[in-house]
Amino acid sequence: QRNMSSLAVLLSTGAAVLVDCGEGTQHHMRVSTMLRSSRIEVILLTHLHGDHCYGIFGMLHTAAMEGRKDPVLLVGPQGLQEMVETVFRTSGGWFPEDAFKLEFLEIPNTGTAEGEDLVGPHGSGPRGTGFD
Repeated sequence: QRNMSSLAVLLSTGAAVLVDCGEGTQHHMRVSTMLRSSRIEVILLTHLHGDHCYGIFGMLHTAAMEGRKDPVLLVGPQGLQEMVETVFRTSGGWFPEDAFKLEFLEIPNTGTAEGEDLVGPHGSGPRGTGFD
């Protein structure tokens, strides 16, 4: 049995940073005694493979349904904003005036380890070449 790809870092300020957001993340957060979606200020996506990011849509909608009003910063590789906006546009939309604002910071794909995700198409490093 495999858990979803997601890790919450709880800060001393009371805020939380979510690293990746695999499917089922919002369910685990709803049953957690330590983490609520209202505490998440930043979501960092290491890469846009589904097992690391498909849970973001349900998690954001759950946060909105719970009454969240503070913005959330989404950080990840190029294409993150387009992916999120496309899914919301084609599945009923996202209305910040009724929920909360989504802010985006995309990390450019420069073709080097300093500017791209470190997981290639086969999960082993930049362009599948490993980390050495």
